[in-house]
Amino acid sequence: MTQYHLNFHHLPIPAGVKPSAAEFEAINKQWQKYIGGIASQGKFVGTQRLDQAGSIIGPDGKVTNAVAEGKGLIVGTLTLKAKNLDDLTNSI
Repeated sequence: MTQYHLNFHHLPIPAGVKPSAAEFEAINKQWQKYIGGIASQGKFVGTQRLDQAGSIIGPDGKVTNAVAEGKGLIVGTLTLKAKNLDDLTNSI
């Protein structure tokens, strides 16, 4: 099987905004169910959570702050294995 690497993007969380303990628990349960479904198919390889900060380096070499500009960030990755792209899309 081929390994595929997925990147998770979202807009930065505004400063001072933090989910409640109940919201955080609900989010974690959804994530665990999602990953568990992939793992139960024998296709899970690994995940990596990334920091919610980042810079954008433009083609001219100019560096800007992605969070300050409200740009989407890659906040995590998922590596899984599948026979082909059709198998991959049916796995997630």
